[in-house]
Amino acid sequence: MVKGWCADDGVVFVSLNHRLGVEGYGLFPDAPANLGLRDQLAALRWVHEAIAAFGGDPHRITLAGQSAGAISTGALIAAPQAQGLVRRAILQSGAPEASDRDKVRRVVRRMANRLKVPATAEAFTAVDRDLLLRTQAEVGRLSSPVLGGPAFGIVTDDDLVPRDPLEALTEGGAAPGLDLLTGWTGDEYRLWLVPGGLVDRVDRLGPVALAGAMARCHCGSEVPRGYRALRPDAGTAEIVGQLVTDHLLRLPLHRLADGREGPSYVYEFAWPSHRPGMGACHALELGFVFDSGDEPDARKLAGEGAPQALSDAMHGAWVRFVTDGNPGWQRWDANHPVRIFDDAPPAVAYGPRDRELALRTATTADATEDPPPTAPSELRSVISRLRRNGALRRR
Repeated sequence: MVKGWCADDGVVFVSLNHRLGVEGYGLFPDAPANLGLRDQLAALRWVHEAIAAFGGDPHRITLAGQSAGAISTGALIAAPQAQGLVRRAILQSGAPEASDRDKVRRVVRRMANRLKVPATAEAFTAVDRDLLLRTQAEVGRLSSPVLGGPAFGIVTDDDLVPRDPLEALTEGGAAPGLDLLTGWTGDEYRLWLVPGGLVDRVDRLGPVALAGAMARCHCGSEVPRGYRALRPDAGTAEIVGQLVTDHLLRLPLHRLADGREGPSYVYEFAWPSHRPGMGACHALELGFVFDSGDEPDARKLAGEGAPQALSDAMHGAWVRFVTDGNPGWQRWDANHPVRIFDDAPPAVAYGPRDRELALRTATTADATEDPPPTAPSELRSVISRLRRNGALRRR
């Protein structure tokens, strides 16, 4: 399954399971918050205590995750209870964040209404598990990482996540000596828009889709206009996808690398999949990180004939980072060095996303001080129109 991570690399690889969805991240009056994250903390403590018996070093533990796993990793390295348990961290295509507690409660209430039970952990535990999972899927059916929707996530609480993890890491001094490797793919959004044929639909919706993206990203029309100027040949779907990706990933990961005390290394995975239209989509890099390109799951995204040299380069960089904290390129500084992984010779680009992100940071202060009062109602209206047009409906 993860053939590339083995003793031959000097790495002991440990994976774990934890509670997900409403069971892991539902907010209930009769249960602690963040149960899924608490599962992960328990596993991390076990690894710290027991890994020496498997040939590992408890003082050189690297915690790694991709997408939601990266969000969990960010929360754990910021958590007071996890300080000292981790030496290094890898965050792939996910930034530290805390979800809105009221939003999570609303999702729980929607499920409770459908199930006709109280919105308590005790009542949900008594529900048939298959019915619980079906109801959860129904409630989140129209959710999209691009335009949002009902979802569960890590929230602030009284002990494990007492502060937004990104703030704790950049302003609160959490994990000061930790080495960090983080980055993103070039076309994250294509994983959600391409397989269902949504690129063409979003392109046809044009201003409606852009309005939804602006509301989701809390920005004015000058931002997508700036993106359009930088990408004059891009369709609406690409503008929307890259705008939301910057909002959710690249901007907070830049902030993380800029604001923390320890060394950080940043990458961008830019190799385009051989699958038509997928580009450098979300999760595509995993087959290269694990050197598992010949496995069926990796081929589903990459297609046939993925370059082995790219796997060697990426896998080797991750092993070097896990081993000694340096993946082999310049650490993050004011010049914003980013290692680009594609099928070209190894290269570091300086500030490859800075122009787009500058459009966001230039308007952040104004948006924070005086947010558009109509944004919430605008977003609801736009999403309603998108749903009527089928742009968010999954096939």
